[in-house]
Amino acid sequence: MYKEGILLLLLVLLESSFHAHGECRLNVNYIQNSLGTLTYYDGHGKMQIQRFASFDEGHKLELHCLHQRVISVKNLGCHRGIVNPKDPEKCDAPIHANVEVTDADKTCPATMYRIGIVIRNQFFELYRACYDKVKVQSHFSDAVIYWKPIHPKSPRPFFDADKLINQWQVASFGAGRVYATFNTIYGIEQDYIKLDIKKRAELVIDRGHLTAAGDMTFYDQMYSTFKYLNVVPQFTSINNGNWLQIEHWVGNNIPRKSVLHVRTGALGILKLLNFEKRRTLKPAYLIPDKKQNPVPEWMYKIVRNMNDELLYVFLTYNNIFKKTKPTAHKCCKVMTCPLKLEDSATLGFTYCCNPDAFVKCLATLK
Repeated sequence: MYKEGILLLLLVLLESSFHAHGECRLNVNYIQNSLGTLTYYDGHGKMQIQRFASFDEGHKLELHCLHQRVISVKNLGCHRGIVNPKDPEKCDAPIHANVEVTDADKTCPATMYRIGIVIRNQFFELYRACYDKVKVQSHFSDAVIYWKPIHPKSPRPFFDADKLINQWQVASFGAGRVYATFNTIYGIEQDYIKLDIKKRAELVIDRGHLTAAGDMTFYDQMYSTFKYLNVVPQFTSINNGNWLQIEHWVGNNIPRKSVLHVRTGALGILKLLNFEKRRTLKPAYLIPDKKQNPVPEWMYKIVRNMNDELLYVFLTYNNIFKKTKPTAHKCCKVMTCPLKLEDSATLGFTYCCNPDAFVKCLATLK
């Protein structure tokens, strides 16, 4: 009881110190219930999008709020550690994130896009994506992830096609279509994907984010990640397993008031044995007749600090059917991982790689 009292006192003192420094935190209520876009003016008088979940005493933020397709603007102030107004303005929906072709990147084998929110004709970039429209294939995404003391729940909106992918291609991610596709590729006897007792196809493959919704702080920015150019076919249990643990670990290890630069990508095309008499390996395309929307064999995440210095590389095998851990990809010089992950096909066999060796090798791949 005495220890609990001391701990409580320390927490109160810490919070008092926090407010004494004249900083206001935007709580989960503000982030989850507003849906607006927050901006501020920097020391040069230039408008910037708010990425941190706090702002300084005496400063103000502008909340750009969508009501009946019209954007209104409200001011937020910070006085003695208290946000004014206390309750958030509830917008109808987030401002839609735009997608634009941007400067070529020599590491991108397809087209480089930037994704961001436009306010007063100014484009605020949130992340970038290397995407092949013809092959319906996401290669990687780049994002700057900001430190945050709170972790709001991610929203679950529909995915945007952004005129890059048609409805037939969108439908290739559906559980029923994936089941039918696997029957086509691997034979009707295949047991990779099964029907449940109601004869419905099991959900085995997800739209797996590259830049995760949880990498963003505010809901409008989280919504921007729900785009088809930012997803790959990833096995559901891996997406919710070790891959999610890696995302959380990276997000929880950003230094206070700092950022990390993160590239998340996919490597190779998964090959599985067919169920014919003479069993052969066949590539897993969700649109096999056009060789579009490939299921990647590996997922990787490259983490750099705010000075762009390499910190970590995580590499996860995207295959729930091979029950023994495979040899690491040739680009991975295996190292000890900074977090504990279960060695499991279901959760995703994972390696940690020497960052310098991995990045150099990655640049040589075609």
